[in-house]
Amino acid sequence: MYDIIQKTPRHLFDNPGIKIVFDFSGLRFAEPVGLSAFYNLLSLLRKLDADVWFRGIDASIPSHAYLDDCGFFKDYLGESLRSWSDPRRSTFPVVRVEHRDSHYWLSENFLPWLARELCVQKGHLSSVKTCIGELFNNIENHSGETIGCVFAQHFPNKRCIKISISDFGVGIPHTIRKMKPELSDPDALVTATIEGFSSKSLPTNRGAGFGFVTDNVVVRNQGTVRIYSGSGMLTCAPSSNGVQRSARLAAGIYPGTLVELTLETDKFRPDELDREDFEW
Repeated sequence: MYDIIQKTPRHLFDNPGIKIVFDFSGLRFAEPVGLSAFYNLLSLLRKLDADVWFRGIDASIPSHAYLDDCGFFKDYLGESLRSWSDPRRSTFPVVRVEHRDSHYWLSENFLPWLARELCVQKGHLSSVKTCIGELFNNIENHSGETIGCVFAQHFPNKRCIKISISDFGVGIPHTIRKMKPELSDPDALVTATIEGFSSKSLPTNRGAGFGFVTDNVVVRNQGTVRIYSGSGMLTCAPSSNGVQRSARLAAGIYPGTLVELTLETDKFRPDELDREDFEW
């Protein structure tokens, strides 16, 4: 992920129409975070009118066929590699969602898929809905952007579901340092996930925040939260004390924020159904 981003020409903004070639011949596996980040990069290149080319594509290679089933090549080449390609049941293909549309999209598109993969009712996912809603709020509050790329994949053999949400905005550290200028990028990510912290100045502007996300995914459901932003990387994992936060400098710079939620399907705790979930 970092390698591709760093190799993208820095002078794109000054050279609209520059030709960029992506070689797929070495691609053998596509992680949700990588695909979400790649979509963001390609969206930026489109916005800058770059002349983007793909080479080394082979539909007989499983990872390329997987991208084809996700609709990737149809989106960027105008047609699928194979006439029969179709999203797999365990895949929620990458989509770009506007913040203003995120509530409806969550309720009507994403949660039904997630409920099916977790074998629960949609009403059991109110906490997860709040978590993902907070990640969209983060895009608006921290990035200066309004669109997030979302991708999810269920890995039944590993008993986990990975959900990736990303943007190419200014990033979390940039926003946190407006309040705490002394913090490094990794430390800024830790601060952002502490319960009760908010970069918003007024209580009326404050949502549940990253603290709620880590509490629900990590503490309640024994999952993992990973955040990549600026030159920082943060992993929040279960521990005997609740949440173990491991922050470090990343292998490169992520121009925005990328969040990956990993839900362990055999440890997931559904919410209790509210009365309204029984009403027609």
